[in-house]
Amino acid sequence: MPHAETLLPRSCGQPLMRGTAEEIERRLVERAKHETRVKQEQDEAEMRRIYGREHRVHGHPHMRVQAVEVSRDGNCCFSAVGACAGVDGAATKEAVCDKMATLDEEQHEFAFFSRAYGCRSARKALSSLVLEETGMSVGAYAEDMRGRTAWGGITEVLVATEEFQRPACVYEMLPEGGVQLTFLCGQHHRGEPMLLLFTEKPQPHWDSLVVASGRRHEVRRAMLAPRHRGAGKGSRPAVPPAAEPN
Repeated sequence: MPHAETLLPRSCGQPLMRGTAEEIERRLVERAKHETRVKQEQDEAEMRRIYGREHRVHGHPHMRVQAVEVSRDGNCCFSAVGACAGVDGAATKEAVCDKMATLDEEQHEFAFFSRAYGCRSARKALSSLVLEETGMSVGAYAEDMRGRTAWGGITEVLVATEEFQRPACVYEMLPEGGVQLTFLCGQHHRGEPMLLLFTEKPQPHWDSLVVASGRRHEVRRAMLAPRHRGAGKGSRPAVPPAAEPN
């Protein structure tokens, strides 16, 4: 059997591997299995960090929320919004697509707060949001979403606030624990706020949130009055774009 050798990537921290082709292949297979196990353990740890526990809301010590997991089927944004609005994910997707066409005809503009915009309020037209994120017109984008398993994002959440006449509050997990408000829209609506959680790990995903504890007046204030944690420090939070995989 001829002798073979290979050099693993330096980033793996492995020395030069020597041996027969079969030996090298066996080592590589073992390495791949090990990396898969490590990734699986990391994903499971992240899932335990998100679900089955209460999370404090940054800046509001008496408020706690809990994540309600929705299916990771490619429609998680619509399912999460629908869970808040009392509508199933498929009906939510259809309603959002229909609403998009109406708002586009009205040349609708959205006002929102986003940490991605430097912890400040912004205003953008629906057509501009869709064009920037997808390169498509609103009508073409809506029809494209109807015909496939569509990833939803901030644009869809904005449209949903108009469809369901309710504010939407998007939270993200903090490294040290708890959640913070990272995107807010539809504040002019008086309906019960839709609480959503966007996470990047183990894969980009949307879930709904429910209030586990908190004083009634503080809950409303925590939902609709963002605290500027980390503003001006150059950190950019994981605010999801108009279309984000799950």
